[in-house]
Amino acid sequence: METIKRVYLENQVKQLNKLNGFDNPKYSTIGAYTLDGAYGGWQVQQYVNDAGGVSVISKGGYISKRELYYPLWTLLEYAHSKQAASV
Repeated sequence: METIKRVYLENQVKQLNKLNGFDNPKYSTIGAYTLDGAYGGWQVQQYVNDAGGVSVISKGGYISKRELYYPLWTLLEYAHSKQAASV
């Protein structure tokens, strides 16, 4: 089984932002997504105000990189297929 690295998650969040119109979001860009790590786990958060407030979009608290990778991969594959179908 391949090790899931932090850079994989960072790239997924970058793709998610790009799909939502955020090419290179700055800290606390409202609507942009960010990867946060704590307690040995990870979660995806979305900025909800310009003061840096976030809403957690990956449920289950801080989870392992592997637990986060596959749902993000599925979400991105779905988004890409919908985008391709609309062209």
